[in-house]
Amino acid sequence: MNIVKYIERLEYMDSLIRRAATGTPESFAQKVGLSRSALMEYLKALKALGAPIEYDNYIKTYRYVKAGKMKLEFEFSEKDATVNEKKINEKMAVQ
Repeated sequence: MNIVKYIERLEYMDSLIRRAATGTPESFAQKVGLSRSALMEYLKALKALGAPIEYDNYIKTYRYVKAGKMKLEFEFSEKDATVNEKKINEKMAVQ
């Protein structure tokens, strides 16, 4: 599977979980375009990343036990940013 599609699906799942709008496992799987067993694998991946997910039998939805959201970002260290900036400036000076 394309990694971008995988991440987008995880982000959509995160959104549904934060809003407690997943419904039953079968409904949730259908909403995100997965089989029930594939959904369980995605949930396992989110849990492995530290997401405190539980299924609430009373309201029939997945939810986070603690408030939070999935965050995927790319971060430069200050040293790397300075080195990259110098390289860009050097290339611009040559042109």
